[in-house]
Amino acid sequence: MLFHRDRHTTVILNPAGSSLWRLLKTPCTCSALADTLAASHPDLSYDKALGDVSAFIESLMVHGMVELWG
Repeated sequence: MLFHRDRHTTVILNPAGSSLWRLLKTPCTCSALADTLAASHPDLSYDKALGDVSAFIESLMVHGMVELWG
């Protein structure tokens, strides 16, 4: 679970989301996150993983949990 102190918003993470969140400690690309997600879930295609990562990042951005760099 993530809580934004200033916005008073909460985001509940599933296990995959928790893994991706840990990877966000250092700046990375959606492509790199999708590679990691697809590698850890052999039944998941890269394209599906990229879509899932994009939706995850978008949700975090809406709730003020992450910002895009560059």
